[in-house]
Amino acid sequence: MAKSSTRSKAAADTSSLNEGPICVVCGDKANGMHYRALTCEGCKTFFRRNARNHLSLKCEMGGEKSCEMDLYTRRHCAACRMKKCLDMGMQIDSKYTITILTLMMWEARYLA
Repeated sequence: MAKSSTRSKAAADTSSLNEGPICVVCGDKANGMHYRALTCEGCKTFFRRNARNHLSLKCEMGGEKSCEMDLYTRRHCAACRMKKCLDMGMQIDSKYTITILTLMMWEARYLA
């Protein structure tokens, strides 16, 4: 019985993904445009944290950075996830990023 409930739970998880926009990197439910691409919160955060040092990332499988990226395997290989982010058009616009970070710091300091 445990297997059938697990299968139905997995089916329910994927059926909810069919509603609304889909992340261009991993296929999860997207919640907006981040770094010039339609992505989920996970890929947005991953890109923000790793965009500066993406050249030092190495493929976990030792390949040509061609690991499969989907909702369940996106955490397995950071190098391939970063490659897919860049291939899908994600970009760090330093002027925009600095402006947003400055605004966030100002709000935290003066409006909190």
